[in-house]
Amino acid sequence: MIRLSTLVLLFALVPHQSSALSIAIAGCSQSTTAWAGWANDDTRPWDWNGLGYGGGNIAEWHRELHFQPGQPRHFWDRFDQNMTESQPADIIWFQVCVNNNSPVTLSQLGKVMREFKEKIPGVEIYLSPLADWVDPSGCTKQDILSSNLLVDAAVASGRVLRGPDLPVVQPDWPINDCHVGPVGRTAFGRALKGWSGWPSETLEAD
Repeated sequence: MIRLSTLVLLFALVPHQSSALSIAIAGCSQSTTAWAGWANDDTRPWDWNGLGYGGGNIAEWHRELHFQPGQPRHFWDRFDQNMTESQPADIIWFQVCVNNNSPVTLSQLGKVMREFKEKIPGVEIYLSPLADWVDPSGCTKQDILSSNLLVDAAVASGRVLRGPDLPVVQPDWPINDCHVGPVGRTAFGRALKGWSGWPSETLEAD
């Protein structure tokens, strides 16, 4: 089995090991679901509640960049809160969540990535697209094609790295129109946790 050997930025219950790298998460509810699946696939007492990223499509992360100083920025404030409660991240895993009614450009995605890099100088960002669905009518508000195209274009720019692809959502996984239940959560988590592309410093083999 492969397991995380470091403190994960948003779940400060695991002691940091100096030889390992720390990973932060940002994105939307699907991102949180995947990370919860990673956490629940282990025996340690992770706490994944309260991340506050539900509805965090790229358009919202970008929109908040233009708020006036002092104006609450829901997603960025939650990210900052998670940073304050833990240690700076070496890696950010960001899922590019796109809604059909909120189109996003590569330039907008780039501005969001620059904000992360300004917050954490030297951080490596790994991007992943939304998971696809077996049922073509599943979660019709998600723009999965645009999510994939944006990730491909951003990675091609050389400024970010490609992250793992989550498994295709099976017909028995959803608990509502856009969210998977325990079976899907576990599948997402195992795909994220077992991805071979993470730097070797973040993983150790049993």
